[in-house]
Amino acid sequence: MDVLALVGGLVACDAATADRETLDACAGASARVRAWLDGFDVDLGRGFEAKTGYGAKSFADGAGLSLGAGERVVERGVTLSAVPAIEAAVHEGDVSGAHVDAVTRALRQVGEKRRSQLAACVETMVGDARSLPANEFEKRLKVEVRRLQDDDGKPKLEQQKKASRFRSWVSRKTGMWCFRGELDPLSGVIADKRLRDEVERLFHEAQPDDAPDDPIEKQQYLAALAWLSLVRGEGGAVGKPEMIVVVDATHLDDDGKPTADWDLPVDLPDGVLRDVAARAKVSVVAIWPPADLNLGRSQRLASAAQRRVLRAVYPTCAMPGCEARFSKTKAHHVWWWEHGGPTDIDNLLPLCSRCHHRVHDKGWGLKLLPDRTLEVTLPDGTTVETGPPERGP
Repeated sequence: MDVLALVGGLVACDAATADRETLDACAGASARVRAWLDGFDVDLGRGFEAKTGYGAKSFADGAGLSLGAGERVVERGVTLSAVPAIEAAVHEGDVSGAHVDAVTRALRQVGEKRRSQLAACVETMVGDARSLPANEFEKRLKVEVRRLQDDDGKPKLEQQKKASRFRSWVSRKTGMWCFRGELDPLSGVIADKRLRDEVERLFHEAQPDDAPDDPIEKQQYLAALAWLSLVRGEGGAVGKPEMIVVVDATHLDDDGKPTADWDLPVDLPDGVLRDVAARAKVSVVAIWPPADLNLGRSQRLASAAQRRVLRAVYPTCAMPGCEARFSKTKAHHVWWWEHGGPTDIDNLLPLCSRCHHRVHDKGWGLKLLPDRTLEVTLPDGTTVETGPPERGP
């Protein structure tokens, strides 16, 4: 890869006046240069490690980054040493650091005895890494991880419970207390639901005047306040977390059984799912909705039944390309409520806070067709379309 030629082309590009074809070419070149830089950073980390014995801190100091960022670079180096074929692709600019991070997470998920097996498997997946975005490549890796895990998942869950960690420190730069924790999937599901419920309880009707304007920053701010409420013992009543499971008879697994979508950020083996179900209020929803889902102007908020139907149709935020899980979304009125829109199922879409902000404050226009094809009109007039969901209503 000729890095200088790629950089020269980027420098010569005037993004404000370039045509679409040139912009596409420059975006691809930019991605390759960033991937190459990811590989170069790994080499720098290794060089610092050899010279100083503490590559993470030395790299972080030299690059003006946090220690965590330096540790990630060193960790990528360890992963690439275990999977040389991926390292070669990174240095060619075909595979990014995000792909390497996905491999790192996959290696963590299998026991030490299985890591060499997974690494050997990843060596054969370089073509996938070159052709797929990092998030799609990670999905392929999860398939291999599941194949190597124990059938019922219990031994792995016990290992994950033992690996649970929580630490706190004070940032020298900001003076802010920082907390970081890692929980096993079962505990994580419960804790995540508890925190989201407290955010909803505290801020459903009104939000603090000092909340940040940025939607992502706002959600993180509200989550911090909700966490403090729970720590102080001021949280609302503790109930079972609700889990909405979609059983889809139109899509069968390898054993010919209907697939089940649990709306979880991680894949859990059957044995662990049984434990989750025992501790939660599980609602199984049908793909085809009941008839009483049109509330008109009688109430603004979507009903539980409407949320369940939307969950059956949309595993994620409805906006094209957004992968925020359904549990992170709220029901949005395509014809805005304040403009007279009804709370009917045909007027509702699940949108995450970032996409909600784009629609309400950034001028993104939405049009929902009868088959739930979504047309998005961007502020510059460009139209993006996503076809009807795979699991139609």
